[in-house]
Amino acid sequence: MKLITVEEHFESAAVTAAMRQAVGNAVLPAVSPALRQYMRDNLPSPAIMQDTQHERLAFMAQYGIDMQVLSYGNSSPQNLSPEQAVPLSQLANDELAKAVVAHPDRYAGLAVLPVGDPQAAVAELNRAVTTLGLRGVLLKGNYQNKFF
Repeated sequence: MKLITVEEHFESAAVTAAMRQAVGNAVLPAVSPALRQYMRDNLPSPAIMQDTQHERLAFMAQYGIDMQVLSYGNSSPQNLSPEQAVPLSQLANDELAKAVVAHPDRYAGLAVLPVGDPQAAVAELNRAVTTLGLRGVLLKGNYQNKFF
């Protein structure tokens, strides 16, 4: 039996840098101070989340994980304005597809979408699945600090 883990977060250094340039800091949903502290203390560093070639594969081997289904991390371009989210979601999905193509037996991917522009989100989901080979989408549960 294969062990497949789902909702394993991935981040792109290029997307993170572009997001910082666009908004000046990480784009995170509004959370309580206690949850923000938990995230700081317990979640993987950006460097770990950006690595799909070394540490992640070693971790998977160590714990008998056959495959991870990768999706974009908490600082998602989904939460930006549509003008920023559309190109950054495309870039994030391109970066994720590269990781999947490099290790198709170890990774599958779920796209990030610019939910503030529903038409662009539909177009990007179509591109992500039909052109990039991603398997679907994982939407974060909020947009503009409001839960869906």
